[in-house]
Amino acid sequence: MTYCIGWIYKNSVYLAADTAVTSGQPPCSEKSSFGEYHLSHENEHVEEGLIKIIPITSSCVACYSGNVRLAEKIIEFFKENYTSQSYIKKLLNSLILSLGPFPKDEITSLIIASHGESGAKLFYWDSFIGKCDSGKKYYHSGSLITYHAEITPQVLQILTNGNIPENRVLPLITSIVQSYGVHDNLIQQNIGGLIFGVYLDYNRMNWQQDTSYILYDPKFQSVDYISAFVRDNAVVINSSVTNVTKCFLSSLNDISSIEWLSKWKEYISDHINSKEYEYWVFISKKEKNISVVNWPKNNKTCKYLSITYEGNGKFNFGFSPELMNILHKPLDDKKDGSMPFRLNFLNG
Repeated sequence: MTYCIGWIYKNSVYLAADTAVTSGQPPCSEKSSFGEYHLSHENEHVEEGLIKIIPITSSCVACYSGNVRLAEKIIEFFKENYTSQSYIKKLLNSLILSLGPFPKDEITSLIIASHGESGAKLFYWDSFIGKCDSGKKYYHSGSLITYHAEITPQVLQILTNGNIPENRVLPLITSIVQSYGVHDNLIQQNIGGLIFGVYLDYNRMNWQQDTSYILYDPKFQSVDYISAFVRDNAVVINSSVTNVTKCFLSSLNDISSIEWLSKWKEYISDHINSKEYEYWVFISKKEKNISVVNWPKNNKTCKYLSITYEGNGKFNFGFSPELMNILHKPLDDKKDGSMPFRLNFLNG
């Protein structure tokens, strides 16, 4: 299983998904990049291991939850037969006739994001019902419990009621969902690893900007650093938790894994040890306090952060008094049913 969401905001359409995958093979490592213990139960194993967002064209992207082999088979068929935004609903409604019947014991779901002649659109399909649903501004699929599944659209509503630039919404939402796994054991729900996304605007596909995550304790004695970025539709994750750099490339990518690695290997080695990340996300390990610092690529310095690479995947951070106060500020219990976390955004 997995978790993926899609939503529309202003003139853009967004997708985000986790990287956990369920298989019959034992995990290759003990923990995910964010420190979650990989799960093994009888013949079922869950580990961080796959990117489940797959571009169809520059203006159409799919993400999925459920059976990986079935989902990729369906998306491959969709990709081969896709012609335009107006054809998506008909194509999804033809899947059972073309590829079915599908097993009922495990539901596989797709969320399709498209930007075309009718603007930003979302489409949802699952193997149980077999019919396309469209016309909504939010869809989710996967195994996330009702509590978290309900929080996400509430957060989206609050953010989108404001006037946030379209290119900033994605890292804010993925940071919130990422914090779920830091504070709750979502691996038990077959969800985990990196949460990352993509958005479409005016027939252009934009992967989430390069993002670094800092998981910290109140005294900054135990700090974990994880960086993530996408190149040629493959996600790269570097983690101080595991001291491992992982690259996830879909089998449906237009470039082979050998070609991709040959092209990007040297760049990856340099980039994971740099400070050239547009978003720096601080997630408290103790409280649900999330702080997102935007460090624009063209700015050599940031008024909230200074960063020096020390080697071996470790960085030395300097914080402004304002940021330090935000990182340490305790949560207020308003006792009014409000959302149990605080999101801070700082534009550096």
